[in-house]
Amino acid sequence: MMHGGQVLYLHDVLYAPGIRRNLVSVIVLLGLGYELNFYGVCMDIVLNSVCVGTGYLLNGFIVLNTELDGFNCSDGCFSLIASANNVNVDVNTWHARLGHIGQDRMNRLAREGLLGSFNKIELPVCENCLAGKTTRKPFGKGTRAENPLQLIHSDICGPMSVKARHGASYFITFIDDFSRFGHVYLISHKSEALDCFKLYLNLVENQLDKRVKALRTDRGREYLSDQFKELCDEKGIHRQLTIPRTPQQNGVAERRNRTLLEMVRSMMAQASLPVQYWGDALLTATYVLNRVPSKSVSSTPYELWTGRKPNLTFLRPWGCAGYVHDPSNKYGKLGARGKKCIFIRYSEHSKGYVLIGENSDGSVTEIESRDVNFLENEFPKRGEVDKDIRFYKLDNLIEDSNLNTPLDVNVDLSGTSVPSGSEAPLEVNIDLPGTSVPSGSNDVVET
Repeated sequence: MMHGGQVLYLHDVLYAPGIRRNLVSVIVLLGLGYELNFYGVCMDIVLNSVCVGTGYLLNGFIVLNTELDGFNCSDGCFSLIASANNVNVDVNTWHARLGHIGQDRMNRLAREGLLGSFNKIELPVCENCLAGKTTRKPFGKGTRAENPLQLIHSDICGPMSVKARHGASYFITFIDDFSRFGHVYLISHKSEALDCFKLYLNLVENQLDKRVKALRTDRGREYLSDQFKELCDEKGIHRQLTIPRTPQQNGVAERRNRTLLEMVRSMMAQASLPVQYWGDALLTATYVLNRVPSKSVSSTPYELWTGRKPNLTFLRPWGCAGYVHDPSNKYGKLGARGKKCIFIRYSEHSKGYVLIGENSDGSVTEIESRDVNFLENEFPKRGEVDKDIRFYKLDNLIEDSNLNTPLDVNVDLSGTSVPSGSEAPLEVNIDLPGTSVPSGSNDVVET
């Protein structure tokens, strides 16, 4: 306790019973932010422009003016001495005591005077912290391609828990970095990646009259085979492989897989088709995704890839019902001209739609047509689609096979006289058991 009621807090005090005087380090006070103002043989101790204590010279020491009531001290004085500590050792010790906390937290403690003489902490390299706190380095933004086919991203997604209706369990994507235009192939095994890449190369290089410069993939075995390496060497394609267990370096393909699966799940939740149709939904999602804006490019991928703006007027909800023009009806000109089907994807090689129609035996048939009238708010299930619309209800006693058989009728005209040369029709009432004639019918039976 200083004269005047101010309190000078001292931390990490060493207890030395045999010492004649209580000593306070000048270095410690300066480290805690105190100022020492000397004038003559007197001194003021100042903190934040407030004088917290005074002292004076005596026998070669600066003696503090204190109130020592309650303290057991031999000569009743505290003396100031100049001293220094091994800072590095103390910093490391405090760092270990505090459970290897960070430098920022230790600086906060030092500013509050809780770390002894330290006013600012600068930790040396701590190998224990490197062993216990090492994290992954941040992934910066990569350099974008400046032209189509300059860089292609690829990845395989799967296996799916349910095979597609054509047997596929995986799908492989190829995305152009410049335009973000993507191609998707359904595959049954990962080993088909090489064949798909060959198809992709032939297609895009012929379409754009350019050559693929680089291919970025992960380190899956399907991309590291000798055949795949030979193909890239033959074509002069630079390989860019990700670091093991670092999918972030192939983020374009990883995000594309995620986006496609999100679209597929949403589309299948709205439609009523079985889960085996996920392959058709995936191809439809890819078709749509190439024609809508992306955060990564200035316009749509389709426009950057083809140079034309996409036409979205013909897009339809996946899984909705539609009537396909179908003149092949067994009733000929009197038969129905439309067959109700379910839309499953857009045609790959034609300007039209691909739908499925149900047969009488329960099987389905793919129908490719451009003449479709859609019911965009109706999503029928398999088995609910009308296989045939019957315009005529035939009597149970008259089979289709007997419709063209002449009707043999015996009529008794005895006692009936017809004027000679008369051309008037002869009206005869004929009883045909099991046959009904609509009321008011004007049909005439000729004999």
